[in-house]
Amino acid sequence: MDSSPPDWLYKPPPTFRLSGHNQRYEHPSPYAEREYKSLIPQNCNLLQTQRTMAENIIPNQYIIVFKPEVPQDRCREHCQWATELHTQRVSARSADSEEPETSGVMHHYSFPTWNGYAGSFDEGAKNEIESREEVDFIEPDYKVYTKALVTQNDVPSWGLARISHNDKLTPDTRTKYTYDSSAGEGTRAYVIDTGILVGHEDFGGRATFGYNAVPGSSDTDRNGHGTHVSATIGGTRFGVAKKTTLVGVKVLGDNGQGSNSGVIAGLQWAADHAEADGVINKSVANMSLGGEKSRAMNSAAAAVVRMGMTVCVASGNDGGPADLGSPASEPTVITVGAIDDQDAEADFSNYGKLVDILAPGRNITSAWIDAAGGTSLNRTRTISGTSMDSNKRTATPHVTGLAAYLIAKEDLSGSTAVTNRIKALAAKNSHQVTDHKAGSPNLIAYNGAASSK
Repeated sequence: MDSSPPDWLYKPPPTFRLSGHNQRYEHPSPYAEREYKSLIPQNCNLLQTQRTMAENIIPNQYIIVFKPEVPQDRCREHCQWATELHTQRVSARSADSEEPETSGVMHHYSFPTWNGYAGSFDEGAKNEIESREEVDFIEPDYKVYTKALVTQNDVPSWGLARISHNDKLTPDTRTKYTYDSSAGEGTRAYVIDTGILVGHEDFGGRATFGYNAVPGSSDTDRNGHGTHVSATIGGTRFGVAKKTTLVGVKVLGDNGQGSNSGVIAGLQWAADHAEADGVINKSVANMSLGGEKSRAMNSAAAAVVRMGMTVCVASGNDGGPADLGSPASEPTVITVGAIDDQDAEADFSNYGKLVDILAPGRNITSAWIDAAGGTSLNRTRTISGTSMDSNKRTATPHVTGLAAYLIAKEDLSGSTAVTNRIKALAAKNSHQVTDHKAGSPNLIAYNGAASSK
């Protein structure tokens, strides 16, 4: 079977060229090219990129996005037509047909100025859908991952201390976290991940399970990543914003994998839920996950930001340019890279001009699930990362917690105000990032505690 990406995926055909020290990578995507200086890993080549993208395509599954000017009623009519088209094509198949099993329309998306849906269709149906005048673009549904587990036992968690100090940690300061007593009270954090163990003792009754986009999975966290992330954001012991409300949005399964279509469905639910409760400007979404660059994923995240919700995403754990993945490559979200406890940019952390802020991301201790399948509600684990790529992205939740903290403390409202404040405070950090990668900011997340005394 030919594993190369389908011809329709890349418009125009992808190219790759290097020229001396300044290297330009023209990624096979609908996005404009970006220039970097020494950003392309030496072992990176176009064939490898195509193979990786092909391996992450979910067969016969697509995300369809309507043109911005298409009204809601026409979107609904199109979805009904697509459902009927799928039914007709399935009914017309012979008993010995080699057409793949497909399920038709799966998810509907409706954000302000951004509408679409996801579904499973055969090639003929996909081509008919793509030819419709109201369709802006169609792209394959990609797999989305948490990132690989990196476990180290008996390591003290230093991330909270770094958030509240404007200089490199010392033996004295690395054990102290200073914060305002408001501690994120009145805010809400939507954790778009593997779910959440709501009964874990570190949540103090402030965690709920909100939505499950993973078919056949239970309404809890059986992976551990979502619980770890949630406690880093708002746990009583491990959290940055210790009084925020935590809402688990499950888009990744027990193995830490999911799909772009499922993640967008989770984003849709979170935005609708916060808006219905009148708290969207006081809410933050954490996306410690990532996959191949996706125009649909990026535009959905941007739509949520336009609604007023702050969205924090992981730069990724591949050690490469952040603009090659999603949602990290969406400019309007807060893209977070990782540092270690010596303020060095982590070797695994993705980098570049699209990274907005750096935060603690190596050897971070937080809440965990009972891996033995038991009922313990006090487990912990120490992991590293920016997202769920190598299965753990621990830098992002520090910034999500910081966003909730600042919203409560300073009565900030909306993504733009939150983003600007986080960057302004980070600029007060007196210590320079070491092992600084090309294009990444020299900004370490900071809550301003020392300067407010």
